[in-house]
Amino acid sequence: MGGQEPPRWPHAPPPFEALRADYVALFVSRAGGVPAPPYACLVHDGQLLGPCSRRLRAELASLGVRPAPHWHDLPDHIAAVAEAADLLLEHGRTGAARALAGRYLVPWFDRYADAVAQADARGFYAELSRFLRAVLKGLVP
Repeated sequence: MGGQEPPRWPHAPPPFEALRADYVALFVSRAGGVPAPPYACLVHDGQLLGPCSRRLRAELASLGVRPAPHWHDLPDHIAAVAEAADLLLEHGRTGAARALAGRYLVPWFDRYADAVAQADARGFYAELSRFLRAVLKGLVP
């Protein structure tokens, strides 16, 4: 998406088990709450599956974007919204991709990437967040 080169790791990434544990602690479950829940509409509404989530589902449907059959997370997960924007770009629908990213990711992603960077001791997910931040800035200047 946006023609950005993926991050290049200066060293080998941490072992898979360590990355899995970091992922859970950063994004899924941790005592005291997760520092970076990856749901766009949680930021917009302060809740999951609220009005923002319903608007996003309707917008994706109107654009002809449907979740893959194997996708079992919420439609406002950062990965799902970014992939939907990328799919729109691949089909030459740049305006729709910019609008989608501009509505659901760009307004809060800087704070999100900063929260990931602060909480990610190994830096793996922080680097991915920096990459997506650069992609979003290139897509929605």
